[in-house]
Amino acid sequence: MKKVLLFGLLMLSSLVAFAQVEVKGLVKAGDDGQPMVGASVFEKGTLNGVITDIDGNYSITVKDANSILVFSSVGFRTTEVPVGARNIVNITLDVDSQLIDEVVVMGYSSKTRGEITSAVTTVSSEKLKDVVSNNIGDMLQGKVAGVTVIKSSGRPGSEPSIRIRGTSSMHASQEPLYVVDGIIGGSYDPDDVESVTVLKDAGATGMYGAQANGGVIVVTTKKAKTSKKLQFNFKANFGNVTPDFSRQRLMNTRQLYTYYREYFRDPETHLIDDLAFKKALPASILNNDTDWRSLITQNAVLHNYHFSVMGKNEWYSGYLSFSYYDEEGTIRNTGYKQFNVRSNNTFNLTKWLTLTANLDVSGNMSDNTDDNLVYYIGENIPFDSPYDENGNYRSFKNSKLYGRYDVNPMVGFESGKDVRNSKGFGTDLDFVVTAKITPWLSFVSQSRGSVGFWHSHNHRFKEVEYMKAGDEIGDSMSYSYGGISTNMFKADKTFGEHSISGLVGYEAQMTWGNDLTGSGEGLPFGLSVLDVASSNKDAAGNRERSGMQSIISQVNYNYAQRYFLTGSLRYDESSTFAPNHRGAIFPSLSAAWAINNEKFFNSNVITNLKLKASIGKTGMKDIGASKYLEAFAYTTQYDSNSAAVPIQMANPDLKWEETTQINVGTEIGIYDRISLDLNYYCNTTNDLLVYRDLAPSGGFAKQWQNIGSVRNSGFEAAVSVTPVKTKDLKWDVDFSISYNTNKLFNFGEGVEIKQSNYRSLTQIYRDNVPIYTWYLREYAGVDPQTGREQFVAEDGSLTYDYASARFVEAGTPIIPWQGGVSTMVAWKNFTLSANGSFVWGNTIYGRSRASRLATFVSNSLMPSNEDKIWRKPGDDATIGLPAYALASVYHTGDLVKGNYFKLRNVTLSYTLPKKITKDTGLTLSLSCDNLFTATTVWGADPEVSLSADSGVAGMIESIDNRYPNKRQYILQVNFTF
Repeated sequence: MKKVLLFGLLMLSSLVAFAQVEVKGLVKAGDDGQPMVGASVFEKGTLNGVITDIDGNYSITVKDANSILVFSSVGFRTTEVPVGARNIVNITLDVDSQLIDEVVVMGYSSKTRGEITSAVTTVSSEKLKDVVSNNIGDMLQGKVAGVTVIKSSGRPGSEPSIRIRGTSSMHASQEPLYVVDGIIGGSYDPDDVESVTVLKDAGATGMYGAQANGGVIVVTTKKAKTSKKLQFNFKANFGNVTPDFSRQRLMNTRQLYTYYREYFRDPETHLIDDLAFKKALPASILNNDTDWRSLITQNAVLHNYHFSVMGKNEWYSGYLSFSYYDEEGTIRNTGYKQFNVRSNNTFNLTKWLTLTANLDVSGNMSDNTDDNLVYYIGENIPFDSPYDENGNYRSFKNSKLYGRYDVNPMVGFESGKDVRNSKGFGTDLDFVVTAKITPWLSFVSQSRGSVGFWHSHNHRFKEVEYMKAGDEIGDSMSYSYGGISTNMFKADKTFGEHSISGLVGYEAQMTWGNDLTGSGEGLPFGLSVLDVASSNKDAAGNRERSGMQSIISQVNYNYAQRYFLTGSLRYDESSTFAPNHRGAIFPSLSAAWAINNEKFFNSNVITNLKLKASIGKTGMKDIGASKYLEAFAYTTQYDSNSAAVPIQMANPDLKWEETTQINVGTEIGIYDRISLDLNYYCNTTNDLLVYRDLAPSGGFAKQWQNIGSVRNSGFEAAVSVTPVKTKDLKWDVDFSISYNTNKLFNFGEGVEIKQSNYRSLTQIYRDNVPIYTWYLREYAGVDPQTGREQFVAEDGSLTYDYASARFVEAGTPIIPWQGGVSTMVAWKNFTLSANGSFVWGNTIYGRSRASRLATFVSNSLMPSNEDKIWRKPGDDATIGLPAYALASVYHTGDLVKGNYFKLRNVTLSYTLPKKITKDTGLTLSLSCDNLFTATTVWGADPEVSLSADSGVAGMIESIDNRYPNKRQYILQVNFTF
């Protein structure tokens, strides 16, 4: 009996072996016909699968001739092929252009657009390239719903401030976290950017935990796209840059002379005493008309060059680029230069092992001028000339002047007399190793090492008239180095209609920094090094080290492309906080339902209908290293030895600032013409990190504390429409709008924090008000009967006494309404595009717009059309009688609404036909940036800083020490060969 059973089993196994089929073959790419490395080959309905080797070959044993092979690779269409009677199955996979367009890089992983369960916006390089700039922030203005991009200065090399979904911190950083090519941090040139993805809710940012309170911007740099041949590209930009003073017109001598007559209007008779006026300001003044601003401003030149080469074969993919950016400043002696070299390399070492090595090297040089010299230019009046009778710059010391300062700042704009420059250099080196363990499991190790160096130098010779006599010199130097390494296992498996993917890993990062400064006075003429300073020599320096380690994990589930679920969990430990508060857990959960993929949904009109929701927690730690410790400054001496004074009290209970984020939204697509993305969010930040003033009696001036909470909530809407789409003509329109409310709470009854700047402008923080709320004395306008400025007293009555006026809360510079609009019309080889952005409803401090006659010796803006000077009883005026005018007062009358619409860019381009260029491509473009501004703000550009670094946020200056914004006209030549 045993022999019979054994014989039967042998026969059965031989039949099974006989039924199995071994299939071999070659997989090629449809775009270039080259063998595909790492393509997946599976037997349908089983776990049996392999991947192609370095030559694109595969070998798999399937159940029988009825088996079906499934071939797939990212960016290509999945193809099913029955085995039949064949033992060799060769196949060419077609490129899925729609899928390539929909792949969204989210940092640690990538997803197709249909798989995303959170609030994510991607901007391609095509939509970024309309603006010529050395930073990506300028290019994002008005293009992403819920993202505020503020460029408050036209200084070359200056970077805009970016806020994603409002302001959620008082003193911690609010800038988003940047992730370059999947690794936190990094540098890049804008011309090397392939796409930018903005992660806005916890479902997307939760993977970055303690660093994601301000949102995340993922930058993906360019890589080779085809292996047909090497592809070269050269792009050159030539431009003219002008200062933008469209809302800031100054009076000339005759206008100001007439205007100043109002100072001599008698308060009793209301008549002008012309005898006194002409005695104080003789008519001979009219013989001089100095346009001080024109003496230091100029039409500047910008040029930018970028060259790249890319290519790939079956084992190597490479991208190499060189760029140079050079912009003159619109203020004399200012400018910015930058160079960048990038090399992206991927090596397919074996069929299961891939190595990526990326290098980015950058350097910059910046020339600036002393802001105080610009301030003096703004304060000087056209009655005074900077020149003597010989045409040389004259000294204002002991001279008869009509201006307020005895300073002729023009000497400081002579070459070499007042120098302020800086240089920077940085290098990032990335290594990414990807090892395929099985067809569904891989190990990824990605690391980056970074080194940065920065040096600044300034000196001023004694010939330069200044608030402080004499000469001075200063040098600062800093360098930093650090690294980050992330090691993780990634899995991606499909079971019929079920797909599961995920990752788990460990991440560590460390940064070291060193700073050194030196200063001195007394320079021999012509020498400008610290060693020759003869007096008041001083030196300072510090070292800093900070680190963080993390455990990261994420799971993604997809059922039949209809139901999607993503969960992540991250644990972070940071050296910023005390040992007992260093660790924090940041979870997130998001889900989506693709209704359009349901069997019951049958519509030829609606091509996409998705509901999505997310909830999660992110954190913030960026306040500097070891802020929980006591801090002392060695700024004094005791018994001829260095001695320290306390400046920061220890706080062993200092902990993370954490934000709980909720988002619900929907995506709607109609045909291939309309797409709509709607989101509502509510973000609550608890345990705000506040650098708080302490009572002097305690000995310490400041302490980092966790106080209060802030909630940002609102909605976003983004719509893209293609009204016209024919063979020769296409018209696209994009529009976005968002609304955000901001409120502080959990400060406690009676707890108020007031923060002021050097001008005693104050903002208040307490329960039930927005962050950055203005706290000023209440202004009641000009008394129509007397021409005197009125204020509201504590009891609500009107008073002329500024000191007795009550303080009130009067709005915030935080922006509630904002949005953007863009359009592009392409007809044959011509393309015309334009984009703009708008802001509505915030309150900014714009004192200069009032053009008050408070100071006789200060220059004045030309009054706006809304301004009216008081001349007689009954006048409804905005500018009071100068005899009663108050100087250096700050009240609610100086607050204005910061509403504006800016036409950011208009570009016209032409691409030469292929019948002329053959295998090459040539595109010529003309563009203008910052073309037009419509605003209710007078006297300055309404785009103001939302940073409270100076004490308050949202303050504008018209002609003082603010670098003017700019308008630029660019000719671009783009040649591909």
